[in-house]
Amino acid sequence: MRLFPSLNVLALSFLSLGLSFQPALAWQEQTTVDHQEVRVWTKKLEHTNFRAFRGEVLIAVPIQQVFDFIADTPKAKDWYFNTLEAKQLKRLDEKRFLIYSVTDAPWPVSDRDSVTQVSIDDRNPEKIIIQLQAQPNALPENPNRVRIQTLNGFWQLEKVSQAQTKVTFEVAAEPGGMLPSCLANSMAVDMPYQSLKNLKAQLEQQAHLQRSSASTLDAR
Repeated sequence: MRLFPSLNVLALSFLSLGLSFQPALAWQEQTTVDHQEVRVWTKKLEHTNFRAFRGEVLIAVPIQQVFDFIADTPKAKDWYFNTLEAKQLKRLDEKRFLIYSVTDAPWPVSDRDSVTQVSIDDRNPEKIIIQLQAQPNALPENPNRVRIQTLNGFWQLEKVSQAQTKVTFEVAAEPGGMLPSCLANSMAVDMPYQSLKNLKAQLEQQAHLQRSSASTLDAR
């Protein structure tokens, strides 16, 4: 079943205060294993020890295909960092959804869950924006999880060419509960890096298999 972006929600657990509260502090680029493929920045926000994140990656797949893949919410467990559960709760209208997701946290920290409103702006087919905003009171809390109270962010998909898309993912959230800032700040790098790395790998592998299948059919 095709649902809508869960990934928003998932960026929930280990970040900082919402983007709407961000002061004008500079983004700092972080070192990643394959710096040239996935780039990650973090930003320290005022009045908190946590950080927001921004990640960027170039994917050799058309923009609509990237959009469709991200929109398949239940599959987020296969590629989005530490995602235990992702599902659509409610369709508000054609372009807005409520998404529920659960992020696995290392023991002894409690898992985080989030209810997020997803709003899609695809009026420009060459630049699609998926806005994310927490709606913590839209669903009763699970006593075994910590509900994310504040989350703001977006996915931005930009057409580079017929076969390439630039993906930007930016999120800041209030993780709630007891969470060591060192763990939160580590996750602020790992979450966008691993998620975008997996997104790129799966989409490009899928595209390669489709081309191979088409070539085989043409050869018959």
